[in-house]
Amino acid sequence: MTVSREVIFQRVMLPGTGMRLSKPSPLAGHIKQIIRHWPDGTNGLADIAVGHKTLSQDIWLLPSEVDIYVSLNDATPVVNVEEEISLGGELWVIFRNADAVNNHYLAVTFVLEGKING
Repeated sequence: MTVSREVIFQRVMLPGTGMRLSKPSPLAGHIKQIIRHWPDGTNGLADIAVGHKTLSQDIWLLPSEVDIYVSLNDATPVVNVEEEISLGGELWVIFRNADAVNNHYLAVTFVLEGKING
């Protein structure tokens, strides 16, 4: 049976900080959508990169170039993708806040479709 699942990453980033967060995929199938969110006030100072890991290699999805990040303000773009993911495969995001003064909330949602039992 085919099912859909969301895997959500969200964090309030302190000034001048960055971090990589990861979670295992709850099913085998495909990443169908990636939804990133920058609230108003980030003003190009908080950025996000999104990907997954296969075997020992990071696959950068948004953006697809390694070590490149996207920074927007008051935006929630929804990007349709068709990227294979294995059960337990690592989904990851990198959040960075270059603002020296303000905290910024960042979020990413992966929408997956596939089978729970492989």
